[in-house]
Amino acid sequence: MNNNTLLTAIRQGNSSEFIEEIYLYYPVVKSYIIKNSGDEDEAKDVFQEAMVIFYEQAKKPTFELTCQANTYVHAIAKNLWRSRLRDRGKKIGSKVENIIDTEEEVEAYQEEEKLYGYLDNIILQLSEKCQAVFKHFYFLKKSMREIARDLNFSSENAAKTQKYKCIERAKKLAVVIQKNVEPKNYKS
Repeated sequence: MNNNTLLTAIRQGNSSEFIEEIYLYYPVVKSYIIKNSGDEDEAKDVFQEAMVIFYEQAKKPTFELTCQANTYVHAIAKNLWRSRLRDRGKKIGSKVENIIDTEEEVEAYQEEEKLYGYLDNIILQLSEKCQAVFKHFYFLKKSMREIARDLNFSSENAAKTQKYKCIERAKKLAVVIQKNVEPKNYKS
């Protein structure tokens, strides 16, 4: 659903379409809150509050949405969560102006999404072996010794060498993608 259609639906009282569309984004907000000292119940509360704030703003005829609605809701949820972390134990005031002043947050989030999309594009073009090495090293935070064992390399040095080769392949792909040239297949 595009922004104009979404805002029209909300302003005409068709909130069920809005709720279905935005609720698909809940897992991203939940993940953010859990990674930042929260739990699932808090994530649900914050997400619901963010949706209500967005809904109230969207009903105003002067409200303009300059990004995707889910990005805007995420920015509101992020600000709400930060506010809750700052004020642990205190009740959050209803200073909606501070929470919805998220233009910079939205732009930063959009840039972050763009970067992750770019990185995903690079990683998905690498071999399964490189993807596994990167997953174990960067996401699972495993040592080179553990990577060598888990991925059946002959030694820790062999795992280091493979990681280096994968990084070099990723760099080559990044250059190719930046030049908007159709990349060669670097899988090996």
